[in-house]
Amino acid sequence: MHLYFFVRGIIPQIERFEMFMQAQMFLWERKNLKTGKKEITLVQGALRRMPFGYEYIFPEECLDEVLTMLKIDAKAKSIAGISGFKMSIIRKMIGGIVRPIPDYKKTASLFTFVKDNKGKLNPIPVDRYIELKGIILYPIGIKKDIRGILNFRIDEHGKEVWFPEGYEQEML
Repeated sequence: MHLYFFVRGIIPQIERFEMFMQAQMFLWERKNLKTGKKEITLVQGALRRMPFGYEYIFPEECLDEVLTMLKIDAKAKSIAGISGFKMSIIRKMIGGIVRPIPDYKKTASLFTFVKDNKGKLNPIPVDRYIELKGIILYPIGIKKDIRGILNFRIDEHGKEVWFPEGYEQEML
């Protein structure tokens, strides 16, 4: 999944924000096309700087978690005076398949443990923490990952032959 957004703020705070974003780790479940089995891998979120802002790449299943950690308001009608119509033009400039931020369920993805009065440790859900002090984040939209058989070769007749190799989903 790809999340596109602008960030505005003082440089040291933006650099801190970038470090927090790059340090996020996610569990990623995907299907191995060779074995047909699901595998779970720990992956790092990828933050890319772009001329207009940022692109953050993460497992699609973690969308609610990422939107929660960035405190994104999916229902906002305008962002910093940019109307929905103007935002749709920005989405088209990015690549045309970028969609508006969907409604999402706020999640707690991490747990801390607190002892009760009997000394037993109890898990308490908490949000992922991203340093947002001193910056403003303007969400643009999301783009889903390509799923399916992604590898092909050219046969002796010059035609593409697609074959199952690798995984059902890639974060490209």
